[in-house]
Order: sequence, then structure tokens, then C-alpha cells
Amino acid sequence: MTSASLFASLVASHWRRLALAILAGGLSAAGTILLLHRVNDAIARDFALPAGFVAGFLAIAAVTFAARAASDLATNAAGQAVVADLRARLARRIIDAPVPALEGWGRNRILPVLNHDVDMISDVAFVAAPLAISAITVIGAFAYLIWLSPALSAAVILVLAAGGWLQYRARRRAVRGFDEAREGEDRLHAAYATITGGAKELKIYKPRREKIHGDILATIADIRRINGRAIAIFVIANALGSALVFAVIGVLLAWAAFSPEDPAVYSGFLILLLFLRGPVEQIMTSMPAITRMQIALRRIDELSGRFATAEPAAAASAAMPAEPAEIRLDGLAFAFPATEDGPGFRLGPLDLGFAPGRITMIVGDNGSGKTTLIKLLLGLYRPDAGRIIVGGQAVDDVTRDAYRQMFSAILTDYHLFDEVMPGAGIGDDELHAHLDRLRLGTKVDVANGRFSTTDLSTGQRKRLALIHAWVDRRPVVVFDEWTADQDPGFRHVFHTELLPALKAEGRTLIVISHDDRYFDTADRIIRMKDGRVTEMVDLTTPRRDG
Repeated sequence: MTSASLFASLVASHWRRLALAILAGGLSAAGTILLLHRVNDAIARDFALPAGFVAGFLAIAAVTFAARAASDLATNAAGQAVVADLRARLARRIIDAPVPALEGWGRNRILPVLNHDVDMISDVAFVAAPLAISAITVIGAFAYLIWLSPALSAAVILVLAAGGWLQYRARRRAVRGFDEAREGEDRLHAAYATITGGAKELKIYKPRREKIHGDILATIADIRRINGRAIAIFVIANALGSALVFAVIGVLLAWAAFSPEDPAVYSGFLILLLFLRGPVEQIMTSMPAITRMQIALRRIDELSGRFATAEPAAAASAAMPAEPAEIRLDGLAFAFPATEDGPGFRLGPLDLGFAPGRITMIVGDNGSGKTTLIKLLLGLYRPDAGRIIVGGQAVDDVTRDAYRQMFSAILTDYHLFDEVMPGAGIGDDELHAHLDRLRLGTKVDVANGRFSTTDLSTGQRKRLALIHAWVDRRPVVVFDEWTADQDPGFRHVFHTELLPALKAEGRTLIVISHDDRYFDTADRIIRMKDGRVTEMVDLTTPRRDG
């Protein structure tokens, strides 16, 4: 879908409101032209006005202004609806997008589209009615001029066409500048994410802090320079548009010297051309915003196209075992292709099983494939080969979303929600008990299932995430380096109290860990290297000495 077809699709969804706005705008423009014709007629009559002239003029004016108000209101309603529809579409695309597509695109590219680009379309949508009325007025005015004098209108149109061509060339050059500035805004957004997310690191590393600040200032200067140059081009083009009106009046005066016409023709041309300065200038001053909207539409279309391939919708009848069941990986394999930044990576094939009521620890060096295995196990990645089997039922595209609902997971890049799921049947008393158990009772309060704050230390945030996992009561819980940010005392609590308590509930527990002091608390240890399982130790099987 191109940016033009995306815009057409949005318009088609709200054509009734837009049609009303256009019809009312057309009526307003026609009324304006008729009022100007009446003024010209009054001048031609030397103000010897017939009976009812003023009353008719006032009636036309009332209808014109009412139509203008109706057009503005309809456009506002249509603009609100279009922007709301666009936001809903983009949110749905992102929610339905496969995780690898989201990871490949990157948050720093998604958020500017959702914020900056959608807002740009919103801004243009709310000036669309005045702009449309101006355009219709200009068209209607030239139709009236052609009616007055086709030959003189042809000369006027010729001069305006020459000026319009120069404006078109200038506009194309300015568009390239706005495109370049928009790329700079992406870089600036990424830099803002760096100085907010890395504030502590930057405080203790002055050279990097100063470098990033310098980069930000340079990016800001680039955006300012590029936008300033592009807008200057538009300003010059607009000034040319204003000058064209007087150039046309000069043509009118020259025409009068060599080809006498009825004075009513010249007065009509002068009144219309002087009046058209307002509508023409409104159109010209709107061109930078329209150009930015076109760029925004291209960015939105790019994002929408990137996430166009949604995951298969889960069928209404798709279901997986609600009770704990064994999960088996049968020849599971997945590969990241090689890129310019580095070689590819292949995981598997893997044949593993995870049984209810058992703790499995997955260990290995960084880059060994532990996190990739977890994302496959969670159903976030679609395997290139092999199957996941749950209770004898293979997971496929139809059942994958239902399969995911078996899991609670606290990943290294987890998102912490500030409320438990409404309707889950979890009372505040139970949540308070969990907060006290995890030593958060003095830091966090809870009311109606919502936590009072998530502004906590990294370790405390992970404890709050553990409460979510606990009360969700999913049969499988995954921890990815959960203890890495806990103090030694709470690591001990996690391995000797919390995991056994979850195990006693019959849950399947999968723990990625580097903490070898607590390996003996697991039922099984899986060691990975280079995407393969190199060792698997079952600690529940008695060992024989000798």
C-alpha cells in the first residue's frame, strides 16, 4: 500500500463526513463568488441598487457563513475520526505483528511514527476544511473570470501557470529537505532515549556524556538548518505567489490599454484577483504542512507495510491444555541469517522435555542460545524446523496464541505493568501478602488491583513482576536471569523458598541462571553452547559411587 492508497483508504472509511464537508465548503465558496459578483454588479450600476438587492445580499451572506461553519464542523469530525482510525489501525498492526518484526524495526523507529507522524496528519486534518474552501473558491473565481472574458482569462492563466511551475520546482526541492529533516528526528529520538535510559551511566562517564550531548546539538543544528532552508524555499515560493497577483493586475492594465472591454469586466477581474490573495496565500502557507503530511504518510505506510504480515489469528476453537502438561521440543531449530553486522546464528535441532512440578535450569555463556530457546519455547518465535508438543498436541499457527497463554515470563527486557489483570479474582489482601513476602510492603501499596508505583530499583521491579507471574496462575513460569539484580539474601530466598513454593503448586519452572551456587536446587540442568545442548544432568536420579 502506497501513501496515496493509505490516504485513500482512510478517506473512504469516512466519506460521508468528508462529503458533507466538501459539499458545505463548495456552497460556501459559491456563495462567496456570488457575493463578489453582487459587489461588482453594484459598482457597475454606480450603486443605483434595485429593490431587494441588499436583502438578497444579506441572505446570501448568511447562507455562505452557515455553510462555512458546517464545513468546518464536518471536517473537524472527519479529521478526528480519520486520526482515531489511523491510530487504531497502527496499534492493531503492532499488536498483531510477529515479535521478530518488532525487534527488527526497533522502538526508536516505531515511537516517532506513532507520535510525530500521526500528530502531523492530525494537524493537517483540522485545517483541511479552510484549505478545501480556499481551493474551491479559487476554482470558482476563475470560472467566473472565464465567464466575464475568456480571452483575458487565458492571459491571466498563462501568467499564473508560469509562476505555478516555478513554485512546483521550489516545492520539490523543499520536500527533499523535509525528508532529510525527518530522518534527523529519528536520530534525535534515539538520542533522547539514550540520555534518559542511560542517565546514571552518563553521570559517571563525562567524556561519553559530552560526546552524546555534542551529537544531540549537532543533530538539532542539522534539523534546524535543513528545516530552515526548506521553509525558506516555501516562503520564497509564497512571496512569488503574492507577486503573481500584482503581475496579473499588470497584465490586466496592459490589456485594458490595447483591448478595451466593458468596465464591469475589469472591475470584476480586479475585485476577484485582489480577493483571491487571501485564499491563495492560505493555500501557499499550508503547503509545508501538506508536504510534511505526505512524508508522514510515507513513514506510516512504511511501518504499516513492515507489519502487514500479521500472525495467524487464533481460531475460536483453538485451545491448549488448561492444566499443567509436559512440553516437548521435537527437533526444534531456528536460525538468524547473517547480516552486515555479523555472522548468523543457528539454534538446534533440540529434543527436550519440560514436565510439570519440576525446576529446569538452563545455563551457558552469553551467546549460547539460551534466550533464543526461551523465545521459541514461549511461542514468540516461529521455529524453522521441528515441533512443540504439549500433552500430545502439536502447536501450529492456529494454536500458537493459545499455547502462549500457558506461560508467565520475566525476561531480561520485560515490561512491568502497574496492575494485575481485571477479573482475575485476585483481591488486594492477597496482593498485599505477596508484597510483604517479597519485602515490598513498605515500598508499594495496592488498591483495586493497581500498584501505587513501579518506580523502584531493578531488583524490586523484578520482584513486582514475580507477583504478576504468581497471581496469573499460568502453568509454566520462565525466569531469565531473575536473580541477577537481587541481593545475596534474596537470591537465597528465591531458590530455597519461592521456587519450591511455585513447584509445590505443580507449575513447570524454567530458570536461566549463571548462579552455580544454587544449581543443586534444580531438578535438571541443561547446559548450552553455540546453539546446542552440550550437557543435560538430571539431579533427581540418584548417583552411584564407584
